[in-house]
Amino acid sequence: MSEETLEKILEAARRVFARHGYDAPLRLIAAEAGVAKSLIVWYFGSKWDLVRRIALESLPGDIAQRCLSQGLRGDSLARCLIQGFMEKYSSDESRRLLVETMALSVWNEEVAEEVARFCSDVIGRLAEGIYGSDTPENRVRVRILFGGLMCYALNKPKCASPQLYAEVLEKVAGCQI
Repeated sequence: MSEETLEKILEAARRVFARHGYDAPLRLIAAEAGVAKSLIVWYFGSKWDLVRRIALESLPGDIAQRCLSQGLRGDSLARCLIQGFMEKYSSDESRRLLVETMALSVWNEEVAEEVARFCSDVIGRLAEGIYGSDTPENRVRVRILFGGLMCYALNKPKCASPQLYAEVLEKVAGCQI
C-alpha cells in the first residue's frame, strides 16, 4: 500500500465529497485522484469505509484530543480549542465536510455514535480541563463554546475578523475577562 496513493485518494475524496456530498460516486473520486475506481475499493474495502473515514476526520474530535494531550488547562486549553477549530474549519472544503457529516449523523448510527461520544466523553474531559470539574454546568459552558465555534464553521461572520471572534469566544467561555 503506497502512502502517497492513499493520501491522493483521501485528498480527492475530501474535495469531491465537499462539492457533491457523500452520495458522490466513486468514479468521481477516482477521476479526481487519477486512479482506477477498483484501487479505491482495494484501499478502503467499500465506498462506505471511505465515507466513514472522511466523515470522522471532519469532526472536531482531533482538535480536542490534540489540545488535551498537550496537558493544557484553563485559559490555555480553551484558547487551543478555539484556535484549532478556527484553523481546521477555515476552508470551504472543511466546513462543507462538517455539514455533510452532521447531516449524515442524523441517519447513520455509526457517525451518530461518534458525535454522541464526542458530546459526552470529550465534552466532560474539556469541562474538567477548562473549568476544573466535570459538572453539568461546566459541560453546558463547553457546549456553548462549541456552539459558537460551530456557528463560525457553518457561516463565517462578516461582522468580525477571526481574531475578534476568537477573543470574544474566549471571554464568553470565561477564559479571559
